Amino acid sequence: MKNLSEVLARSAQTEGWLSRHAAVLMHFFLSHPPEGERNILEIGVFKGKSAILLAHEAAQRDESLILLDIEIAPPIAAIAQLHPKIEAIEADSFKLPSLAQVQRAAPFRFIHIDGAHGYSHVLDDIKNCAKLLSWRGVICLDDFFQPAWPDVTAAAFDFLAGRDHDLVLFLAGFNKGFLCRSIALQSYCELIEGPLASSMEALGCKSSVKKRTQTNPFCFYGIVPER
Repeated sequence: MKNLSEVLARSAQTEGWLSRHAAVLMHFFLSHPPEGERNILEIGVFKGKSAILLAHEAAQRDESLILLDIEIAPPIAAIAQLHPKIEAIEADSFKLPSLAQVQRAAPFRFIHIDGAHGYSHVLDDIKNCAKLLSWRGVICLDDFFQPAWPDVTAAAFDFLAGRDHDLVLFLAGFNKGFLCRSIALQSYCELIEGPLASSMEALGCKSSVKKRTQTNPFCFYGIVPER
C-alpha cells in the first residue's frame, strides 16, 4: 500500500484502538525522520491497527520494522508481507535488551510503546526503549493521559522525574505522549509550531496546538481536535 489514505482506511477497519487523529499525528512524526536515523519498533501489536501505519512508513524509506508481542495474531503475518524488512517477534517486552533481532536493528528512530499497561510494565518498557532510541528519535507512548489506564501516565512521569536519562516529554494528544532526547527538543518544537497543524488538517484532522505557558525546564505542547 503506497497511498496513505488507503493505509489509514485499512487501519480504521482493523480491530483495536487508534483514532484517525492519533494515526495522523503518528504519521506526521514518522514522515519527518531525523537525518541519517532509521528503523522502527513497536511493543504491543494486537491485531495490527497501528502496525499497518508503521509498515507503510518503514516501506517508504526501506527501513526495518520490529513488531513485538507476547502473541503474534494471524493478521500480523499479512502485514509482514507489506515490506521485506518487517520482523514479528513473539516475546515479552522485558526480554527486549536480550533479543538479537532488536539489537541488530537498534537504534530506532521511532518507538511505539503499546504493551502491557500495568505500572511496572510501562516503566520497564520506557527504560528499555530509552536505551534503544536513536540520538534524535521519538518514543510514542500509548494511552498517555487516558483515565482508563492511569498507570501509564504515572509510570511516564515517574520515569521523567528520574535523573539517569536525557528524555523529555514534548507533546501530548489523542491518547499519545511523545518523548525525545533533550538535544532533539528544539527541532521538534519547530515542527510543532510550524507544519504540524496544517499537516493534520490536510489529512482531515483539523487540530489546535496548545503551548505550555512556562517553558522552563522544557517546552511542552498539547494538541486537541478543533471543532
